[in-house]
Parts: sequence; structure tokens; C-alpha cells
Amino acid sequence: MKFVSPLSDTDLQALMEAYVHAEKPALRRRAHAIVLSHKRYSINQISDILAVTRETVSLWFDAWEA
Repeated sequence: MKFVSPLSDTDLQALMEAYVHAEKPALRRRAHAIVLSHKRYSINQISDILAVTRETVSLWFDAWEA
């Protein structure tokens, strides 16, 4: 299973802020995906929740880790 690395409290707070208040819907979705992974949701679960492909979620994780 692929998950993002554990988030610091600062990163988690910033992602939650983006998820709730970001102007762009795409940014809100990416932030939500990272938070869900932090909570140990699987890529399949996240892709179902956000209605995107597994590949998209995996790319978001890779971009976050970079």
C-alpha cells in the first residue's frame, strides 16, 4: 500500500486550511487526498471518495513527497 509520509502538525494544519479555504477546487481536492492518506485511507478509497483515478491519486502523492 502506498501512503504519504506522516505529516507534521504544521503540514496537517496547512493542508486542512487549503482543504477548507483554498480558492481553487483542484487544490482543495489534492489537499483532501493527502489528509486522507495521512489518516491511512487507501489509494482505492481516496480515488472513490474524490471520483478520480488511482493514477491521479498516486501522482498527487508523488508531487507532495517531492
